[in-house]
Amino acid sequence: MNHTALASQNVKIIWRESENVTPINQPAKKISCDVLSIAEGKTWNNIVVQRKVSKKRLFFGRAKKDLDINVGDEAYLEIEMMPSELPETPLRVTLYDMNGVKVDWTIIQPSQIDNIR
Repeated sequence: MNHTALASQNVKIIWRESENVTPINQPAKKISCDVLSIAEGKTWNNIVVQRKVSKKRLFFGRAKKDLDINVGDEAYLEIEMMPSELPETPLRVTLYDMNGVKVDWTIIQPSQIDNIR
């Protein structure tokens, strides 16, 4: 089975599980969140955000230090499926500030999607 066929099968399965997951080649949905904490490191900042509705949290560990984002700021997440031959297709979660500037991204498994809904 090729990558496209496998991805299509997984898209159908995951799409039924959550309306917050975006299949490949479709515009991602914006999920609002608040910045809970920012820990400054030598090279990167670590950012924890909390989903507004569910109060679930997600960690981002490689945010650039020169970004204008602060604790309490509103932000949003976009979730997209990644091409994969694995039975559980990984999801790429990207964090953006309210101006649409990309802050960081992380990869999670579809079974973890309930943790950020």
